[in-house]
Amino acid sequence: MTRDRLDELRDLATLRKDRSAARLAKYQGLIDGLEEKVRALRDARPPAPESVAEAAARDRWSRWRGQQLMVLNQQIAQLNALAQPHREAHARDHAREIVVDTLRKRRG
Repeated sequence: MTRDRLDELRDLATLRKDRSAARLAKYQGLIDGLEEKVRALRDARPPAPESVAEAAARDRWSRWRGQQLMVLNQQIAQLNALAQPHREAHARDHAREIVVDTLRKRRG
């Protein structure tokens, strides 16, 4: 294989890797946003209740918080499942770029 052909293959591999990274970034951005919401809900600790009314409100909030965590975790799992093929494609494209670059250096 000629050096020019290897240069063209390297450029193509780089473009494929960049394209797959862009596709993966869309999903990863959504996942990161949801994970930040989950982290905020998990870290939120209201002060100890001082009255029965506050205790009832805190109990309602705790149940709501549990539901929100469940929904957010489910959404994260679904997005991770949708993103997995894009992760695999990006890994293949990155490996392809490395192989072509190695071949190019050996021919160099």
